[in-house]
Amino acid sequence: MLDRGATVELWADRDRRLPINDPGDRELTLSCGCVLMNLRAAAAAAGLGTTISALPDPERPDLLARVVLRADAGPDLALAALASAIDPGRGSAAAAGGPAGDRGRPGLAAGLNCASAGR
Repeated sequence: MLDRGATVELWADRDRRLPINDPGDRELTLSCGCVLMNLRAAAAAAGLGTTISALPDPERPDLLARVVLRADAGPDLALAALASAIDPGRGSAAAAGGPAGDRGRPGLAAGLNCASAGR
């Protein structure tokens, strides 16, 4: 369950970067933007609004965004409609036949539950 007032931080995982294909980390940043969009859509579908602080801490450049889930802001209905397109069983690594450890990750809602519970 997504809790109002919970804060989710989106961090770039530099261990997953592809220095040959993506020397400037543009693709890494774009993929994090996709995660942020999915978070916003899932929150909206759960009836929550979001407040996003992009690049909130200049001292920690890998912290790309801080998202506060808000019941008082109301959901964005256009985003809520997109939530049904989120496939919780496939990440990019699984889709590309990535390492076995990347397969079977919990779906977005389960991940948000862990994040909102501070785990």
